[in-house]
Order: sequence, then structure tokens, then C-alpha cells
Amino acid sequence: MKAVPPKPALARLAEYLESQRKAITQQWLDAVLADAQTEASNLLTHRQLLDRLPNLFDELCRFLRGRDAARLTGVVNDDAREHGHDRWEHGYQIEELLRELHLLRRIVLSTFVTAFADANKDFRRAAETTARNLVEDFFSAAILSSVRQFLTEQQEQIADYAGRLETSNRQLEINNGQLKEIAASRTQLTRTVAHELRNFLHVFSTALLALQKQAPQSDLVEIAQRQTADMGALVDQLLEYSALSRAPSPAVDRFELRPLFDELVESFAPVAHSKRLGLRGEFDPRLSSVFNDRLKVRQIATNLLSNAVKYTESGDVLLTFSFVDQDRWTIAVSDTGIGVAREDQERIFEEWERGAETAGPGTGLGLAIVKELAAQLGGVVRVISKTGSGSRFEVVLPVWLREPPDDQGQTGSKG
Repeated sequence: MKAVPPKPALARLAEYLESQRKAITQQWLDAVLADAQTEASNLLTHRQLLDRLPNLFDELCRFLRGRDAARLTGVVNDDAREHGHDRWEHGYQIEELLRELHLLRRIVLSTFVTAFADANKDFRRAAETTARNLVEDFFSAAILSSVRQFLTEQQEQIADYAGRLETSNRQLEINNGQLKEIAASRTQLTRTVAHELRNFLHVFSTALLALQKQAPQSDLVEIAQRQTADMGALVDQLLEYSALSRAPSPAVDRFELRPLFDELVESFAPVAHSKRLGLRGEFDPRLSSVFNDRLKVRQIATNLLSNAVKYTESGDVLLTFSFVDQDRWTIAVSDTGIGVAREDQERIFEEWERGAETAGPGTGLGLAIVKELAAQLGGVVRVISKTGSGSRFEVVLPVWLREPPDDQGQTGSKG
């Protein structure tokens, strides 16, 4: 009988790996589940984890038998791409995909190829080197295909997100344009109505003065005059707010804070005293001059003081100019009025909004004006208040809205 020639070493290695399929699979599963770098694997079922592993394993054995380089760009690539696609859909990161395949390669080479070489003395060093190189080539091709597919999936998702974002941005631009048109129309309407009301009030006030001369002691005329004055204040506030949207950049210059403080206290003292309120002022001696827009700073303080006097029926109103640090200072107005509920403390700074406890005439624009002016001057505004316990409104402003010219010298507060 003719002797059967021995099988080539690589074919025998392929048979050995096929016989150890179950052991290789189990070792790989254990390694992946225990590995801290493949956290996403814990979210997959046993079947999902194995997905393309049997196919890749079969292709590895066929490749060892035939050394067919074409397989590395054919069936192997297809299986590897499917593996990358599946892992992408299951939420893997690319590092986790690479780690899984690396673990499989390491188990095959370090454990099973080594075991086969130790058990087969005729598996010479040259054959073992060839086998290891072929296994490395196989896994390099598989990893490259899986990663390419993974990146393709990622790029497609990015492109999809980018398309959605572009569509959203276009819609936002359209919406912003419409909002700007609406805001401009509303501002124009507000300004027009306010001017018309002002003209009417001027005529009405003139008529009231004529009536007062004929009936100087008439209570009705006096009430009408007070109502007209209140309405005039509201119209002025409407005009002030409508002007904010078209106001020029702040007119920044150096000015002393103490004269402005004294001017505010002096101008509001008669109004406060007419309501039998105490008006007090506290000026921090560490303050000197600032580099900001004096008119807008005065508007902020005036609106805060007007609100405080309007909504305080008894007690005191306190105006404070205080030092914060070398770069900041604060305007604060405190009162003993009705206070602001916690749930209203953000809302009251929006236009046309007033606190739930607020009664009497008002547009709900005073604090919106303060907020907008503070933003224009690089400041922030906040309220500290409790219903029935008064309020403290603070506006923190920069000492330098812009750096002063060299010839202006040092304009900040002195500690």
C-alpha cells in the first residue's frame, strides 16, 4: 500500500484550531466581559457578542490552509465590515471594537498557536513563524475592514447630523429674521402709541389747568391731574424702553460717582417725602470715579428708585453705592415695601411683567429697562426679597467699561 504523505504543518494547525473552537470562543468571551476597556460588551447578549465570530474563525482556518491573499480582500473583508456595522449599532466606541479583535488575536496566537507548536516537535521554527505572520496578516485585514466600516457609519451619522443642523440653522435664521421684524414692528408701534398718548396728555393737561382756574378747589380736577401725571410717567417709560433697541453704543467717559449719588438723593427726596417715606443714602468712601456711561448709570438708579418709592407704602428707601473690588462696584436700592415672591424674582425682569403682589399703575417695563441697561454697561442685576419683607435690587457694574485712554489716568476705585 502506498504511504499517505503527511499533511502540511499549516493545514494541521488549522485542524487543531477548528478542534479548539469552543475553547477559543469561551476564552474570548471571558476576556471581553472581564476587560475594563470593553464596557459596551456588558450590554450585549451572548448571541450578539458572538455575531460574526464563527464566520471570522472559519475564514482564518481556510486562510491558513490556502494562504490565499485574495481571501483577505474578499470574504474576510465582508465579514469584518458586518462586524464593524453590528458593533456600531450596539453603541460601541472604536476603542472597544479594536480591543475585542485584539483580544481574539492574542488568544489565538499566545495560547493556541503556542500550544500547537509545543505539542508538535516537527512544527519547526520557520513553520511557526510563517503561521504567526499569517495569523497577524489575517487579523490586520479584519481589523482594518471593521474599523473602516465603523468610521463609515460614524461619518454617515455625522453627515446626517450636519444636514439636520444646517436645516435647523436655516430655520433659525428665518425665525430670527421674523422675530426681528416683529420686535421692530412692536417697538415702532409702542413708540407711535406713546407719542400719540403724550400729545393727548399735553392737550388734556392744558384743559385741566383751564378748569382749575375756574374751580380751584375741585377734588375731581385734582384727581384728574394726579391721574394725568401717572399716565405721563407711564408714557415716558414706554418711550424710554422703545429707545433702548435703537440706542447708540454707551457714551463712555470718566465721571465722579459722589456728585451723581448726591444728585439722585436730592431729586428723589421730595417724591419720597410726599409719601411720608424716609429716603436715606449710603456712599462707600472707597469709591471715586468710574469709566462708564453716566446717563445710563443714572437711568438704572432712577428706575430702581422710582420702583421702590412707587411700591413702598411706609418705612424707608435706601440708595447705596458700594465698593466690590478693584474692578466692580454696586448700585443697590432697598425698600420696606411689599416684596417679591421667590417664583416671581426672575420673571419681573422681563418686559411687561410685574410681581403677583404688585398693584396700581405701571407698565412692567421699569426692571426690564434696568436689566437691558445693565447688560449694555457690562453689568448684572439681581434681587434679594421676600414677600412682605421688602426688597433689595442690586446692579453690579464694571469700574472700566472700556480701558480709559492713557491721558485719562487711573479712573478706578481706590481700596
